[in-house]
Amino acid sequence: MYKYNIILTNSDGNNQRELTSMNTLQAKQVDGIIFMGNEISEELRSEFKKSRAPVVLAGSVDASGKIPSVNIDYRQAVYSEVTNLINNGNDRIAFVSGPLERSINKDFRLKGYKDALTDAGIPYEKSLLFETDVSYSGGYALRERLQKNEVTAAIVTDDDMAAGVMNSMTDDGREELRSCQDIQSGITFRDERTPKMLSVERFSRRSHVTYTKLQRLVEVIQKEILNYD
Repeated sequence: MYKYNIILTNSDGNNQRELTSMNTLQAKQVDGIIFMGNEISEELRSEFKKSRAPVVLAGSVDASGKIPSVNIDYRQAVYSEVTNLINNGNDRIAFVSGPLERSINKDFRLKGYKDALTDAGIPYEKSLLFETDVSYSGGYALRERLQKNEVTAAIVTDDDMAAGVMNSMTDDGREELRSCQDIQSGITFRDERTPKMLSVERFSRRSHVTYTKLQRLVEVIQKEILNYD
């Protein structure tokens, strides 16, 4: 199909590692870069601008909308899942998120959550908004706060956090926890870690999204879209 070799790097969400990876890839004179991260820092944006290789975002939100990307409608995805939980009889739905300073959480996922509550006639309660570390322990540590607020279900923005929340609540019979890290309108469900947690996949076929990312990057390379100003 495309005659390109692939180089993979992993930053573990660390901004400095992302910058180092960008410099390394540019030093190797790659033809293009697919960036999959949570947030685009100003330092990283500066590296994108200086890069001679075009960059395509995947699963990352560019508030300016100037960097080519392959994404889903995060607001609609969360909206749909909150609506499903409401239709199943839940009216105390927690929104468990990583840092709200990240645009993908604050401007898209949280908005979908709020909009679904509003359309269902359920008042938004700030006490049901939980911001924590993006980790298993971050989710697990919320046990007492979730109990205190009588949560019956939760939308969680990361699978590891969702597993922590779920395991912390197991003894209390709260079984309907849903992770929204990988949601798309054409959703499929799979058991994740234990049968009590449902994780919603972003695409029914992961090979399809991978193909789409590569296809978009090749289009950018061929058109030489290098200006991110």
